[in-house]
Amino acid sequence: MTRPFKDGEFCLDCGTNERPHHARGLCVNCYARLARRENPEGYKKTQKKYTQTDKRKKWLVEYKKGNTYKTMIKKSSEKYRNNNKELVLERTRVWRLNNPDKIEAYKSTEKDLKIVNNYGENALRVMREAKYKCQKCGSSKRVAIHHIDWNKENGAYDNFAILCGSCHSKLHGCIPSCQGHEMFEEWFNTVT
Repeated sequence: MTRPFKDGEFCLDCGTNERPHHARGLCVNCYARLARRENPEGYKKTQKKYTQTDKRKKWLVEYKKGNTYKTMIKKSSEKYRNNNKELVLERTRVWRLNNPDKIEAYKSTEKDLKIVNNYGENALRVMREAKYKCQKCGSSKRVAIHHIDWNKENGAYDNFAILCGSCHSKLHGCIPSCQGHEMFEEWFNTVT
């Protein structure tokens, strides 16, 4: 029979008092782990009977949709990462070494989503055609999207130019926004 932990009383294994107390000074989760270690065969039989019922399956699906489950998983993940920092860092490093293509795909997808959300599909198309490089100097550092007519509402395909941070700041420094569209072509075609 479970009961809440009393004030100042904590689980002897995990040290929390957030889950109910079960027995032997342990919370329900730690007690289940102990039972699994002490009698693995008996635990497997019990779990098999318990998990195969349709009622249990339906309950589990609903439980996993709820905030209680998500909060518990988040807290236990944080606790695990805090208690095993070196192990987590090593696993992350090994995974990154073995999956560089996934990291690159994630980064490019993340960039593309930001561009689409901020500027629209046409801006992404221009960015891909420019291969994520400045159209004036060819640099790929701090690439930004510039509206040629200085109107952020205009999402037309021919209104976007891809510029690096340096060229973009030079452009805004030498051309006033009221004359932006007229002077852009002249500035863009001059050699820096």
